[in-house]
Amino acid sequence: MNKSRTRVLHSMAVLMPALLMFTIVTDLPHVLILTLFGYGISLLQRKPFKVSDRSIIYTGVVIAVAVGLLDLLFPFNRERFGYITMIFRPEYYTVGMFYLAVAMTFFDSGKATVGLAAAASIFSMTSSGDVFNFSIDNVRLPMFSNLINRNFTFLYVSSVILSLSVTLWALRREQICVKAKAKGSPQRLKHIIHGAVIIALPLMLFGTYKLYRLYEDDLRRLENHLIQMGVRQRMMRRQGWTVFGKEVNLRNIMSPEVLSNQQRIVIRASGKHPPGYLRGHGYEIYQNGIWRENNTAAADELQSRSYSGMLTAKSFYFGEPATEYKYQYHILQEPDFISDVLLIPGSTQRLDLIAERVSVNSGGSAIVSDWQKDGGYTVFADATQTVAYPFPVNPAENDFLQFPDELEPDFDKVIDEIPGLREAKTDAARFQLILKFFNTAFSYDLNWQGVAGADPVAFFLCEVRRGHCELYASAMTLLLRRLKIPARYVTGFICAEPHPLGKYFVARLGNAHAWLEAYDRQQKKWLHLEPTPASEIDVVRGDWNAFSSGNDAFKRWRQQLLADLRRGLFAKVITDVTLSLLRFIWQNIVIFTIVIAGTLWWLRSKRKKIPQRRLNISAAKLKLGRSYNRQVKAWEKRAGISASASRTSTETLILLKNSGVFFETEIKAIEQFIKRWQRLRFGTRDISQEELKSLETELHKCRDKRRQQ
Repeated sequence: MNKSRTRVLHSMAVLMPALLMFTIVTDLPHVLILTLFGYGISLLQRKPFKVSDRSIIYTGVVIAVAVGLLDLLFPFNRERFGYITMIFRPEYYTVGMFYLAVAMTFFDSGKATVGLAAAASIFSMTSSGDVFNFSIDNVRLPMFSNLINRNFTFLYVSSVILSLSVTLWALRREQICVKAKAKGSPQRLKHIIHGAVIIALPLMLFGTYKLYRLYEDDLRRLENHLIQMGVRQRMMRRQGWTVFGKEVNLRNIMSPEVLSNQQRIVIRASGKHPPGYLRGHGYEIYQNGIWRENNTAAADELQSRSYSGMLTAKSFYFGEPATEYKYQYHILQEPDFISDVLLIPGSTQRLDLIAERVSVNSGGSAIVSDWQKDGGYTVFADATQTVAYPFPVNPAENDFLQFPDELEPDFDKVIDEIPGLREAKTDAARFQLILKFFNTAFSYDLNWQGVAGADPVAFFLCEVRRGHCELYASAMTLLLRRLKIPARYVTGFICAEPHPLGKYFVARLGNAHAWLEAYDRQQKKWLHLEPTPASEIDVVRGDWNAFSSGNDAFKRWRQQLLADLRRGLFAKVITDVTLSLLRFIWQNIVIFTIVIAGTLWWLRSKRKKIPQRRLNISAAKLKLGRSYNRQVKAWEKRAGISASASRTSTETLILLKNSGVFFETEIKAIEQFIKRWQRLRFGTRDISQEELKSLETELHKCRDKRRQQ
């Protein structure tokens, strides 16, 4: 049976207004393109697919994979939308319903084709109308930004009216409305109902809009409250790890949760060499035991470069772009690790990541906007390990010299205690003298606690002389500032532990660290300084075994695969997956050989048993079935009933009786024929030639009775 292309066009017409509105508002043009492409393929299809368990399962799997994969490649920006979108997740469910409406046109689904398109249209309008923020610009469809932000109400109401009008028209064309059984007043009543609905629809929409505008402030307050509740609950459920923020309080030691999870891996970095020190925050202001960033100085936005085609990552440059880079690292962070800045080496020259912009403040903290975290980031650098952030090249006169007045006496005593420090002729000599002082006169203690009311750095430096890396780095930073040497306090991670397979390096929560960067006034460059005892640096290492090594390698492979998909590197993903499968098979070749041999043996033994279990259908019953199918198709065609392979003979008889096109004598003959066919077809004995001839005679009687009528 040929497929009805008219029904496909009806489905397309019903879906189109809602689809266009959804595409413009969500900035997801691929949904419109794929939906129209699917309708085009459906129009070219001559015969519909058969509805079966297998076809339904395959269709659902294809739709789910398409929705999930395309969401990774073209992420949905939820900042424009409100509370309803947070619940219904239109990037999954609405898009999935669009694809399902298209998929229905490939099957013989009858009037349900248009019905599902109408349902998808209504569901889509719910999420499309949940626009909350009118200051967001489209990235993929920028030409529609002003239309949405300035004329959204008119656009949305027009789309709703058009969508519902087209839906009513299509449903009427599909004869889903109540059928009139006779001419006259019922037919006129049907037209009156249709006209009333068409008139009432815009009035209802207008009234709803007026009510909304009347109580808009109250509804917005309720929506804001619900959004805040939703965000708060989501953040409460999010068990993340924040080690360093925009300020560091030296009086607070690490939380018990962080201390008890020091073995937890938070960063994985791929490269030929370990990246070493990954700097996060650079702090400038110190007061009463707290380090803060300099919020008064404006951050500098990095120069960026976008790429054409499917690549979604941008390149951001620290200085002028170079043609070659000495070192390259691809860094992936764990989803539950929270950091408001990128962790990068001090010698970074270029960053590749999926983000709108990257800015660097005066302390060298890389602040990223609209970053797709699961895409990771690639670092290009000219050095590794212990290199300071090189900017500013020439600090201003008072930059990085802030010092609390109340600490001057204590620090002057310590400076006088270090032999030759004041008399040193170069900053490099001063650095070495202070480092030697810390190495000989201090001891490391992670469980150090200060005294209430006392400055923690002064107490560490003048009283106990034992403490952790934050106190070492803070004390040396302030000592250098007291000597009028620009210095800044830096926090981050040390990533130098190799994975047992040698493919990448990891950093754990216990590898969080603090150090300082000082400006050498004679060499006119920033230097990385490490006052913490070498024996206490990067001491947290994992106790690897075969299981933990393989499990972490799989996590990293999965993260890398997702990052490549996010960046649009399809060829690399296909290559990596293929090579990983081949490598896995080769490493387990013995197991795979046994499994394949066992499967072939099982299939061979099963094939031998199949003839014994095969149904024995005689030639007479096959001939009987052909006669039945031929006659039933003729009756269904006359009654206007669509054929279905899954319909039973009893269901067919009921449909023929209710069709209203057969006379009573014909119905009796048809019923007699079908019941006799059921007895012969499903009986246990063989069918004789005489019985077949008798059934053919019954068919002739049915035809004769139709002619007599």
